[in-house]
Amino acid sequence: MSAPVPATTPSFDWRWVALDDAARWREAVDAVGGDVFHRAWFHRLARWRGEGLPRLFVFRSAQARVVLPLLLRPIPGSDDIDATSVYGYAGPASVGARTPATVRVFQAALRSSLREAGVLSVFSRMHPLRDESGWLAGLGAMQVGGDTVSIDLRPSPSQRRAGYRGSHRREIARLHREGYTVQDESAVEEFADLYAAAMARLGAASRYAFCTEQLRAMTHEGGMRLFVVRKGRALAAAGLFTDGASGSHYFLSGTDPAHRKLAPSKAMIDAACDWARARGAQWMHLGGGVGGADDALFRFKAGFSSRRHVFRTWRWIVRPSAYRSHCERRGVPLDSDFFPAYRSPAKTLTEAEDSPD
Repeated sequence: MSAPVPATTPSFDWRWVALDDAARWREAVDAVGGDVFHRAWFHRLARWRGEGLPRLFVFRSAQARVVLPLLLRPIPGSDDIDATSVYGYAGPASVGARTPATVRVFQAALRSSLREAGVLSVFSRMHPLRDESGWLAGLGAMQVGGDTVSIDLRPSPSQRRAGYRGSHRREIARLHREGYTVQDESAVEEFADLYAAAMARLGAASRYAFCTEQLRAMTHEGGMRLFVVRKGRALAAAGLFTDGASGSHYFLSGTDPAHRKLAPSKAMIDAACDWARARGAQWMHLGGGVGGADDALFRFKAGFSSRRHVFRTWRWIVRPSAYRSHCERRGVPLDSDFFPAYRSPAKTLTEAEDSPD
């Protein structure tokens, strides 16, 4: 398939890659240096969780390559579908020159392919450490969702720790003095119980829930690393960290309330930074606050580094008239903060499914 473009534009081709075509998906993501959230295994996990049908849009021209992974979802009560992204940062990833001419061709191909597939709207979480928004400029809107925090792993460990907030350094030292240890181990079942209890206490939405088998798949198939903090044999905290070529993400975690006062996850993050750096990672991305807020979670993460990144979500109404019809059928306003508006939960029209934290 191809999109019609003027003869003066660069030569190009594009295609949709299905999840079952693992070799082609891997080649396309490798070519642009994609992150874990672009990978086929992560999208298999999303399909397992019922989040949608994974498809990878692959664009190639003489100047650049771009990939955009999406999850296609049926819209209840209709033959239409819309597209969203996995839980994480899976906006476009590219390599090469982003010239105005190449952007025009890419956008024409993307628009044509989405309309041909019957896609009504697209929602995607952009990667805070990749400057890719230029590929989508003029297609819908970019909404700022708050800042995220990352730690620079290129300096020595002692230099990195010198950048921590003073209270963080003191509390990490205290944890070690009081006998807390950080281990890299396969305690998936224990972590599953700890994480589930943490989500229940927070009253978290269902999209934050992961069963034991899904967590095991993250460590076995996905290569995520599970770090645990123990006091003796007791599990005080645990967290999953991604293993990427250029950096690592602090992905999921939980802390036992009995140990919360000492914040054992601080020692866990510090140890994970050492592990990631030893594997060649240049950064550890901690994410932001809940829903992008400047809250206690964000301030906790900010104590590790002064580096900030803007988290954005991309929202594009591909077929405006059909989008309006679905909103009218649901009785929701077009300008709802939740996107797409016709999927707004009945209890609120002001939430947006825009943060992986």
